[in-house]
Amino acid sequence: MSLYEAAFSVLIATTEPARRDSALLTVTIVAGFASSIFFPLTGWLTAEVGWRPAVLILAALLAATAIPGHLATIPNVHPHRESSTTTTGARLNEALRDNGFWLLNLAFVLHTAAVSAVGVLLVTFLHDAGHTTTTAATVAGLLGVLSVTGRIVTTTLARRIGMPVITAAVFAVQAIGAAALPHLGHRAGTTVLLTTQYAPLLSTSERGE
Repeated sequence: MSLYEAAFSVLIATTEPARRDSALLTVTIVAGFASSIFFPLTGWLTAEVGWRPAVLILAALLAATAIPGHLATIPNVHPHRESSTTTTGARLNEALRDNGFWLLNLAFVLHTAAVSAVGVLLVTFLHDAGHTTTTAATVAGLLGVLSVTGRIVTTTLARRIGMPVITAAVFAVQAIGAAALPHLGHRAGTTVLLTTQYAPLLSTSERGE
């Protein structure tokens, strides 16, 4: 409830299309660099106090910051709906009759499931591949920094060749990276290269548009 998906859904529902890219880029920058801090911090906490106390410490920190932040910044849905005078996109009944809509949903559901699995298992996989826990967490944290770069690059390229082409290219590159990681993930250099294939994904498939 406090990751990219939830934040992007709120932004898309409450910002005008002309301001949407800037709003999404801002969230990507803040969250991207935050993960680069908290991935290594989590690795350090786990090594120092164990995973259970680490989870409790991080949960308390999240609650102390995210809950007041949500209450203070997320607009009330009713005034927004009442003030909204324009709509974009297809109506619900039109979308449900469109085969393309269902194919896109299936593609993104499968893709999100694969990426979620990578996010959950990446640190464990890298640790089992011979890397230290802190190193594995730091490598995973690079996804946050490079998601900012991915956002800028994909937004720029999408204006020239379209987001569908960019999304398909990102899906293909990341599939190659995922297939190669079990075979080449034992060395730090190739591990970083293959892991960072997932950064453009964070800026492409979570747009919600």
